[in-house]
Amino acid sequence: TLDRSSAASDVYKRQVKEGDEVKAGDPVATIEAMKMEAAISATKDGKIERIAFTQPTKVEGGDLVVVIA
Repeated sequence: TLDRSSAASDVYKRQVKEGDEVKAGDPVATIEAMKMEAAISATKDGKIERIAFTQPTKVEGGDLVVVIA
């Protein structure tokens, strides 16, 4: 599963690392857009296979954030 950002924003906090087990709905990163924070959540249960960003960084809607295996 490829979890992606939903809007242009700054990713400024990572809540997981590669190899972590997550459940659907668990936060994997925190983004900030227009001075408001929002969590990017895991879309399924699994293991974080890859984190596709360095922090802090800018992402656009649809950009890859993490890969869950």
